[in-house]
Amino acid sequence: MEKVDCLIVGQGIAGSFLSQQFLNQGYRIKVVASGIKSSSSWVAAGVINPLVLKRYTLSWRADEFLKAIPPFYGEMNARLSENYYHPEILYKLISSKDESAFWQHRFEKAKLERYLEKELMDLNEGYEITGLKDFKKGLVKNCAWFDLKGFLSHFNSYLQKNGMLIEEEFDYKALNKKSYKKLEFDHLVFCQGHGVKQNPFFKDLPFQWNKGELITIKAEKLRLKKMVKKKVFILPVGNHEYKVGATYSRDCKNNEISQDKLTLLKEFLDEIIDVPYTVVKQEAGIRPAVKDRRPLMGKDPDSGYFLFNGLGSRGCFMAPLLSKEMMRYILTNEPLHPEADLSRFRK
Repeated sequence: MEKVDCLIVGQGIAGSFLSQQFLNQGYRIKVVASGIKSSSSWVAAGVINPLVLKRYTLSWRADEFLKAIPPFYGEMNARLSENYYHPEILYKLISSKDESAFWQHRFEKAKLERYLEKELMDLNEGYEITGLKDFKKGLVKNCAWFDLKGFLSHFNSYLQKNGMLIEEEFDYKALNKKSYKKLEFDHLVFCQGHGVKQNPFFKDLPFQWNKGELITIKAEKLRLKKMVKKKVFILPVGNHEYKVGATYSRDCKNNEISQDKLTLLKEFLDEIIDVPYTVVKQEAGIRPAVKDRRPLMGKDPDSGYFLFNGLGSRGCFMAPLLSKEMMRYILTNEPLHPEADLSRFRK
C-alpha cells in the first residue's frame, strides 16, 4: 500500500497552495479532486489588493500577508517554470470633490503612505488611457494579478504527471482512520471550498455561501494597461479583453450565472467606460464564507482530520502565509492565529 505524508482533498486555492508548501519542504502528498473547474477558485479573477477600497482601510493582517507573497510565488514559479504572479498597479477612479477629499483624509488619518499615493492624478497622467469617462485616478500600491485559472490548470497537470492526483469525488465510505482506499497517510486535510457542506467532520461549522459573478468583455476601442476600480474592477487580460467584476450574493442556491447580475455588472461598467463592448463570457462561483470574514483552519479532535477553508475573495492575497501556517500546525502543532482557528466556533 502506498504511503504519503499528507492527503489533501480539493485543488482550489487552499488545496493547491497547501500542496505547494508541503512539496517545497520535500513531503510526499496526494491530492483528491473531482476537477478544478468545479472549484470557485476557477472563476476567481486573482486580484491581489491589501486595501478595502470602499473605506480605504487595511485588510486583516495585510502587512504580514504582503511579506509572505514574494518568496512563495517565487518558489511556485520555479517549480512550474512559469510566471503566474504579476505585480500590478491599481487605480481607484475618483469622480467627485467629496471622493477626492475622502482620499486625502484617509491617507492622512490611517497613515497609508505605503499603500496609496497621496496626490490624485489626471486620468492620462503617466500613460494614455482611452475609452474611460472623465475621472481622476488614485494609485493603490502593493497590488498584483495572479493568473489563477492558468496556475490551477498547470498545477493540475503537474500533479497528474507526477502521480500525485486522484481525480474523483472524495468517497467518505472509503476512509478508514489513516487510510483511503489503497493509500495510507499521516495527515488528512480537507480544502473543499463550498463542498465542505457535505463533509461529516466539519458540516456543523457556520459557513455562509457567497456567490460571485464576473464577466469578460471585448472592447477594441478601450486602451487600458492597468487595473482600475470603481464599484467593479476592470482587469486587462490581453487581446482587447477585460475581466469585470465582481458581484456578491448570499442568496445562492447554485453556481449558475444569472441575468440580473449580468445586468448589474453592465450598469456598473457603463458608468466607467464610454466605448462599445461585447460580453464574451459570464462566470459564477460559490465561496464558503464566515460571518466574521475570517478563514476556518484547524483540526477535528475526534477524527484527527484537518480543515483549511473559507479564504474568500482575498484568497490569493492571504493563502501564501495561511498555507504555511496551516502546514506548521499540521506538522508541529504550532498554534494558529486565534481569529482563524475553527475552535472559535467549537467549545
